[in-house]
Amino acid sequence: MSQPTPTATGQHIEVPAGHSAAPHGGSSSAVSGAMFFWFLVIFGIAAYILKKHAFTPILDNLDKREEEIEKSLENAETLEREMATLDAKVKAKIDETDQKTRQMIDAAREAAKEAARGIEAEAKKQADILRENAARDLAAAQGKAEAALRAFSAESAVELTMKLLNEKLDAKSRKVLTDQLLSEI
Repeated sequence: MSQPTPTATGQHIEVPAGHSAAPHGGSSSAVSGAMFFWFLVIFGIAAYILKKHAFTPILDNLDKREEEIEKSLENAETLEREMATLDAKVKAKIDETDQKTRQMIDAAREAAKEAARGIEAEAKKQADILRENAARDLAAAQGKAEAALRAFSAESAVELTMKLLNEKLDAKSRKVLTDQLLSEI
């Protein structure tokens, strides 16, 4: 008798009795069981080898890489915080430097004003001294001029008096008379 055997397309074909539909002859159930057993043995060995030599190193490397990434992220966060701190310090230093610069400029302006006041006071002092010297010189010159004028006036008066009196005095008598008139003026 013939048995129906399914094909790859799902159709059944009839195989005459004594022929098997399994490849390489023999019974299909006995070969399938042995093949399945060896398949499981080989699969187990391959799975063990892959686990030992492929999956474990790959998973270890993935774990290491994950740890490196986490450390890198932590380092990046730490660096970001440090940069923010440094940025704040730099801004504070810039502000402090600006303030000191402003103070130095203000102090320099005040010193310049003070120096100008000192120079002005010294110039006034020098001008006062020059004025006083000029006044003394003028007073001295005026005194000399007044003395010379008195002497000239006295001599003129004596000469005029002599002419009026028609009397001639000698030089000594004139000098005495001039001194007397000077003391009276």
